[in-house]
Amino acid sequence: MITSHKISIADRSDISNYLINKKSENPNYKIIDVGGSMGGWSHSFVDAIVDFNEGSSNDKIKHFKADINLESDWDEILKYVSENGKFDFCICAHTLEDIVNPSVPVKMFNYISKAGYIATPS
Repeated sequence: MITSHKISIADRSDISNYLINKKSENPNYKIIDVGGSMGGWSHSFVDAIVDFNEGSSNDKIKHFKADINLESDWDEILKYVSENGKFDFCICAHTLEDIVNPSVPVKMFNYISKAGYIATPS
């Protein structure tokens, strides 16, 4: 199902509140943020982050250090998903426009999550 959520660089409260509510309804609801270590806006509710930058100092967030342009860098994440199941939701906000090969992460989203949210500048 495609739904509409408002977002801007200054205000991500709509999608944040949606995901926080999902987690409050189901504590086992798992969220991954692809490209999310720099901004940190999702750190209060995500369970994992994929990024080539160093991870958050938050020990509750699993960090996969990867170049998301390279299929081989997804091996650790795919192994994790194989052992633990897919994430319920994947966020990828303001990342795809900055990378050389966005088709790789877009393809991988289907392998690692059941649903997701992609935002790029318009």
